[in-house]
Amino acid sequence: MASTTNAVEIKRSASFTSPGVDDELLNVGDFRINLNTRTVLLRGSTILLTAEEFDLLVFLVTNPKKLVTPQTMLSTLWQGSKVHQTQFLAVLLSLRKKLDAAGGGTHYLKTEPMVVYRFDPKG
Repeated sequence: MASTTNAVEIKRSASFTSPGVDDELLNVGDFRINLNTRTVLLRGSTILLTAEEFDLLVFLVTNPKKLVTPQTMLSTLWQGSKVHQTQFLAVLLSLRKKLDAAGGGTHYLKTEPMVVYRFDPKG
């Protein structure tokens, strides 16, 4: 059954990976994100992401257009681990670069004044 929350569609599907396997999908804008296989399709093309990049993308996609500070992302995604802000920024910049390249120049990750970030599914 499909449900829509904050313009993010989460559904069970067997068609994203292999037949007979139920997977949880996030469908938002040009993105299809499989939470079980940790794979991302952007406009039908696979984007290879590190574990940290994937977690950050899922966090941002599930909070579309919401302004999020680096401190919020650090405490939410890497709570209890010793990830420093410089490491986080490296992950963010790498993710942005991969999304921009795969999106044909569309900028999905926006930087707002006062150093906050938001995901815009329409670029």
